[in-house]
Amino acid sequence: MPDQIGLKRLSDIERTGLIISNNTSLIHDASNPYWDWLWGSASEALAQLRAWFDRPNSEISVNRILCIADGQRILGGLIALSGRELQQCRRADFLMLMQYSRRNHCEGLMARMRQASQIFSTVSEDEYYLSRIGVMPYAQGRGLGKQLMKEYIDNGTANGFKRFRLDVAISNLQAIRLYEASGFTISSVAEVIDVPFRYCSMIAIF
Repeated sequence: MPDQIGLKRLSDIERTGLIISNNTSLIHDASNPYWDWLWGSASEALAQLRAWFDRPNSEISVNRILCIADGQRILGGLIALSGRELQQCRRADFLMLMQYSRRNHCEGLMARMRQASQIFSTVSEDEYYLSRIGVMPYAQGRGLGKQLMKEYIDNGTANGFKRFRLDVAISNLQAIRLYEASGFTISSVAEVIDVPFRYCSMIAIF
């Protein structure tokens, strides 16, 4: 692995002028299948993702994205936050969804919002939650997923957390294997009527 690879906040990478054109697709991929389903199409999901990046109180604010970069490109990244911060962000995101739906008369979005509350596990305030994680296709096979997971766990431990939680699509077997290798176990699987995918919750205690 080149020496210049390091973990940086995406906002810091922007300021240093590194190439970040792929950050949207990285977080978009890490948000699916849920994100495209919620917004009804991939194009609308991408548009909303870009808008939410600019909101400091969003779960997916650009200020929360920690990236691995090689000095030229984004290779991978993650978003992790405390259970308390997650609750605050999700309330803000829910209000934004409500405003968008009412303004644009999106009945389908309203219906999916009601279903969405059943898809993911409840995160306690004393848990450190992995919201998003991903490695760009051109950087896969280099152990970066393990490096990102180590960074996530180390950051949480350094901040006093002992309980760690994440949600992952049950069909994403590669990701589940990575999480299991990092010490996580499946604690529950969500079954939601009329939702064409399932997510499982995974926890670890260190």
